[in-house]
Amino acid sequence: MAGWGRVREAAGRLRRGWLPVVEATLAATVAWILATRLVGHPQPFFAPAAALIVLGQARGQRMRRAVEVVLGVAAGVLVADLVVQALGPRTTWTVLTVILLTVALAVAIGASSVTVVQAAVSALYLVVVSPPTESLVPFRFVDALIGGAVAVVASQLVDARRPLAPLVSEFRHTFEELAGVLGEVAEALDRADDAAALAALERARHADAGVERLRGAVQAAGEAL
Repeated sequence: MAGWGRVREAAGRLRRGWLPVVEATLAATVAWILATRLVGHPQPFFAPAAALIVLGQARGQRMRRAVEVVLGVAAGVLVADLVVQALGPRTTWTVLTVILLTVALAVAIGASSVTVVQAAVSALYLVVVSPPTESLVPFRFVDALIGGAVAVVASQLVDARRPLAPLVSEFRHTFEELAGVLGEVAEALDRADDAAALAALERARHADAGVERLRGAVQAAGEAL
């Protein structure tokens, strides 16, 4: 019975969160198609990867994350190209040097954790899996640009016609919860009921999560607009 309960709980989470699953799958696939068939890149790993990374960020931060992903890939590719030319691919010293220089460069310019990780992973991928070629075409940088652009577009499709609707809904839910908390506080004061006051306090603490969701909805609405 406990196993079936977990299955039903997982199914409920999937039913409530099916939209991000479909959104991420379609965005990564479209980014791959654009990079391979429209642009003609041979191995556009960073196109679907960038799309998934951008969509994995919170709503309201995706535009900035898309720019950070592209810059992170560019920095990683640049460092990997220089180090591989000097030390050769797939050696311990190359891996150590590439990671050290990439992370240090990203930290020095004040990059976010997303940019630091993306830059390091991009550089490591080029050193270990797919060493840079002598081609002057910046395939990987363009792939990251395609993936980031596709992710930004996909994240806005749902809200394009009604960009303020999610914000209005979140406002309504948050203020209804706050009104309920204030009502319980007033009732506890009127009756001088310690237990009711503690219950109101506990409900108020849980309302903090709603305020955070509201803040995220404000950022998302600004991004959509």
